[in-house]
Amino acid sequence: MNINKLNKNKKLILSIEDIAELLSISKESAKVTANRYVKQNLLLRLKRNFYITPNKFENLKEDDLF
Repeated sequence: MNINKLNKNKKLILSIEDIAELLSISKESAKVTANRYVKQNLLLRLKRNFYITPNKFENLKEDDLF
């Protein structure tokens, strides 16, 4: 599943461009994919076009947030 590729990535926060590059899809397809993953709770939307996986979010420390 493509979400595994996103989980294995070392970046903490993923942009639409990052998702497109990691999954080898167009930017428009990455927007649709990210939206679907958010609805399935596989990604969390931080703000417009920026996402984080729930696993990485849960492992964040307070210092990492600010």
